[in-house]
Amino acid sequence: MKKKWIMNTSILLAVSSVGITEVCAAATKPADAKATQISKVKAALSTAQQKVVDVAKKQVGVKYAANGNTPETGFDCSGLVQYVYKTALNMNVGRSVSEQATKGTAVTMKDIQPGDMVFFNNNTYNGVYVGDNQVIATSGTSKVKTMDLKNLGTPSSIRRVIKGDTSTSEATELKDTYVSVINNSDYTYKDLTLKTKKANLADYYHTTLKAKRYYTIDGVKYYSVYNNKDKWLGYLSEKNMEVAPDQGGIYYSVKRNAKVVKKDYDLWKDLTFKKKRGNTDNLYQQVLFVKGEYHHFNGATYASLYNKENKWLGYVNDHAISYTKGTLDKYKNYKKYVSITKKGFNIYRDKELTKVKTISDKLYQKTYFAKGYYTSTNNDRFLSLYDNDNKWVGYIDEKATTLGHNGGKTMEGAPIAVAATGTINGRDYVLWKDFTFNNIQSTTKKWANKEVYLKDKFQCADGSVYYAVYSQKDGDFLGYLTDKAITLKK
Repeated sequence: MKKKWIMNTSILLAVSSVGITEVCAAATKPADAKATQISKVKAALSTAQQKVVDVAKKQVGVKYAANGNTPETGFDCSGLVQYVYKTALNMNVGRSVSEQATKGTAVTMKDIQPGDMVFFNNNTYNGVYVGDNQVIATSGTSKVKTMDLKNLGTPSSIRRVIKGDTSTSEATELKDTYVSVINNSDYTYKDLTLKTKKANLADYYHTTLKAKRYYTIDGVKYYSVYNNKDKWLGYLSEKNMEVAPDQGGIYYSVKRNAKVVKKDYDLWKDLTFKKKRGNTDNLYQQVLFVKGEYHHFNGATYASLYNKENKWLGYVNDHAISYTKGTLDKYKNYKKYVSITKKGFNIYRDKELTKVKTISDKLYQKTYFAKGYYTSTNNDRFLSLYDNDNKWVGYIDEKATTLGHNGGKTMEGAPIAVAATGTINGRDYVLWKDFTFNNIQSTTKKWANKEVYLKDKFQCADGSVYYAVYSQKDGDFLGYLTDKAITLKK
């Protein structure tokens, strides 16, 4: 089958005996058209972008061929674009220029990125943008060339088919900028596709890092961050950080007593270390107060130190101090039942919190009566616990306890989820409406030897154990029943 070629200055048609098989109108620049240029700080390319750019550049010099879409046969404009994306990303962008002009999402000239498809002459001619104001495309009936965007005129459209790459590709350079990591449950990213994780923020929580530039992706800034050894840690979302005023990092509230245990440590007026306020020699062995601290870019932590008269003394490296547990004062009546629900807490016998009486592990899930509480000089609340025989148990940090089921008013303590089934093994037990034991809900008479659902368990202050009993899961509440009346299903 012989083909007949019809040429003019702007349109190249490949015609066969069965009709037109492809249209590629070479871009022409109107005489009055202004040169189209972009000027941006060059950004690091994503993996996908780099693949597209690399494949496109390898085709430079390949001959032109109507209906061609391989390096061996040659390329027409859309055949080149089809080949580049299929080879680089195994992506099908279609065969014709008109079809390719519908793929992906439209972007503007100010947001153009390497890897975007660029269209001209009312979407009848296209190529691949590779950055630096350059487009790789077929040139008339010659061959694939790298052409300056300004010589091609204003694009009729630009389409982005690389998913995830929606940044402006413009880096904003930063000078002397420091950021503090405030989220410990996310990651930085290796590239701007935001698909490959790099650093776990749990390892850098409350660490101050240096930011050298940032990029904007979908309206969110991603900072290129480095540690104090100038090691690159990846791209950090602004949602996971806070910009610090200087290399000292951001302020963290502490409010703790601290004893000065080292001499010859400087007290600083600022965290750029330009002005001193003295040193720790005259403060040695004094108990002072720390209101806050800073995690400096240099890796050290600096405490903001105050004396007993609330006079600020300066910032000091925390190696010079030792935090104390504080002492108990400011007693207030409480008179509520609480259950010990956390392990790993000391129970103290003295108000200086230096003598441990026992630990919460040994009293775990037991319920006690808190007659009152003390607020320590570190602003922690310690409960004064008593057992059911009015015997004093000790002082415990309130964080180790949970208030009882009825706001601590009755002795049942906090509920312990069990989500189990059991059989009621007697007919004469009372099902109580509440733990005042004054209001009867029902009896076990009609539930004897029947299976019921046990939602929660209560270990009462008097040592007894009760279950919240239901007819079935999500069924009717039958009442609170002593564990003596229930045989748990194994």
